[in-house]
Amino acid sequence: MSYKKLVSLLAASTLALVACGEDTAQEEPATEETAEETTDEASDEGEDTFDRAAERETEETTVSVGLEVIGSWTTDGYVVMSEGDTAEIMLTAIPAEDVETFYIYLTDEEGTIVEKFENEEEVVYTVEGVDSEMTFHVGTSEEDLGDVGDTIDNPEEAFVRHENVIVQPGEEASAEEE
Repeated sequence: MSYKKLVSLLAASTLALVACGEDTAQEEPATEETAEETTDEASDEGEDTFDRAAERETEETTVSVGLEVIGSWTTDGYVVMSEGDTAEIMLTAIPAEDVETFYIYLTDEEGTIVEKFENEEEVVYTVEGVDSEMTFHVGTSEEDLGDVGDTIDNPEEAFVRHENVIVQPGEEASAEEE
């Protein structure tokens, strides 16, 4: 479908919705001339809406420092299985071209910084003593949010990009407990 057809369809739909929502007793009968003017105005509105959406998409949806996590994705976060009593959390930061300094943070459930990496795009964090499920918040930031041991009050909002990482004990760890 061409762009003009989409805009025309949008205009017609808008007119139909407007017509359904108004009191018909107060309306004047529409002539062809007023219908054409209204269609042209609606077409202009549709084009403006598309332009605003395109601007918003390019400006606001791209983060300055992206984040990739290696693991199985679930709605609760990425799941990383341990091998024995250790697990490796593999992270990749993807900074925008104009970003000079960036950080990757790993925090525990309370927001305490467990590890901080500066200007490293690919990092591996080893978790020792995995005997039960552990949850970490990982995120990227252009700002220095603190050092290891400091607490970030709300990691989800402080980070430019944020993910949860759930470390689960592997089969070997479960068999050792029994």
